Amino acid sequence: MCRINSFTRAFIIIIWLSSCHPSYPVFELSTSAGDMTVRLYQDTPEQNAAFLEYCRQGLFDQVLWTRVVQDVLIECQAQQRIQIPLKNTPTAHLPLSGAVAVMDNEQHVAGPRFFIIHGKKWTKPEIETWAKQQHIVLTEQEMQLYVQSGGAPQLHNKVAVFGKVEKGLDVIDRIASVPHDANDSPLLPVYLNSIRIIPPEQSR
Repeated sequence: MCRINSFTRAFIIIIWLSSCHPSYPVFELSTSAGDMTVRLYQDTPEQNAAFLEYCRQGLFDQVLWTRVVQDVLIECQAQQRIQIPLKNTPTAHLPLSGAVAVMDNEQHVAGPRFFIIHGKKWTKPEIETWAKQQHIVLTEQEMQLYVQSGGAPQLHNKVAVFGKVEKGLDVIDRIASVPHDANDSPLLPVYLNSIRIIPPEQSR
């Protein structure tokens, strides 16, 4: 008999739910700084499936936000390593403020991690000057998005964005403002208490 592993099962669930419920999947992130609602993108099924499996196994329950970089990101890392890495295959989405993203977890022995973009608002002259200095080519539309929504263009084309925070952007602000050491580790503990999948009928 052919056995279906947990990642394949999660992938099938994501595809089925996405086809039946266009608004799915949505998650509630409960933190010690407040709650956030995150909606995953429809066109990132591989990252979605891995993230769903992490949540199903409770890998991000009662874990610390391990890295905070004001105006850039807040990062959470599980303490248990599993063989389903969240891949950083580039996606079509920009690292705008509130974006949920991942770098390459396969290089880290501790456990899966993800982060949420804190970012900052840019003016058009600022983003143009910055892009020129960094030798990064941004389209007019991309620059306009960084101006309108804010973000972390220093992560442009370096991360895989697979979702966004729809509610609770102020929670990101609170976590990002926590004092930290020279390694960006928070000096005060901030917890991700749990991640709950919101049923489709409640997320519309």
